[in-house]
Amino acid sequence: MDNLDCRDISLWVCSVGIRIVCKGNFYFPNISLIYSHFLVPEAEEGFIIYDVTQESNGSWFTFSVFRDGEKVTGPVDYGECSRFLVKKIQDEGQHSLKSSRYLVFHGGCIEKSGTATILSASSQGGKSTLVAGSLIKGYRYMSDELAIIDCISKDVLSFPLALKLRDDVIDIFSDGNLESIVEESYLSEPDFDRRMNYVRIRSENVVAPSERIPIGQIVSVAYNPSVKSKIRKLEPLEASKRLLLCARTNDGLAFVLKTLSLLQSIRSFHLEGCEPLKMAEEIANL
Repeated sequence: MDNLDCRDISLWVCSVGIRIVCKGNFYFPNISLIYSHFLVPEAEEGFIIYDVTQESNGSWFTFSVFRDGEKVTGPVDYGECSRFLVKKIQDEGQHSLKSSRYLVFHGGCIEKSGTATILSASSQGGKSTLVAGSLIKGYRYMSDELAIIDCISKDVLSFPLALKLRDDVIDIFSDGNLESIVEESYLSEPDFDRRMNYVRIRSENVVAPSERIPIGQIVSVAYNPSVKSKIRKLEPLEASKRLLLCARTNDGLAFVLKTLSLLQSIRSFHLEGCEPLKMAEEIANL
């Protein structure tokens, strides 16, 4: 991947342009891979600029980050600098959408036949594994991190960061099916993100960033080792309680009311199990 060696990275995230400039003989391959579908050829006027500088402390290096000329973090080690940049890019994109018309949740999102399915789950609840299983079953990838919902149009905005999968999850798909949808993967260093595998999905299996897809259903996901797969329909009130636990933006009562209003017109389900391909079949049969 040519962009892995970029020391000057330009991105378009949601509705904001972001440029990462590395002032030194170093680069951040994880950023180019994680945000590979957001890369643009060159920074245009009006982009937010993050300058990264490197300082020597004897036998090791530290890094500082400046946003439009003002220091925002540092000096920190390479891993901490990587984590900071990955999160700040996401935060900048999310912030650019702050409006009364959007709801943002921690969740995955997949698309098939012009309809989006949102997968909400707590951390390590099986969401990413189910997203991978669904892609193998023919869905297109929209997100593994943020579900961005337009409450007026009832569309979901695609936010296709690299899919994060642990080694044990990769092993689940050891039959080779995962390779059919993966273009490249990057095993994170221990000091960056607990040796997570950042998986770049092939472009033909990805909904382009910020493309809008109508919501078909919202599925609350829970890992349950005692069953292969089990799904049930949720009433709007129960569905809203589960979804609100995954909220990334919250403006109090107004946020709750918007969520309830959305779920009055969207089908909602709760899916639990331990076999991602069987769980993906349950979603396909909704």
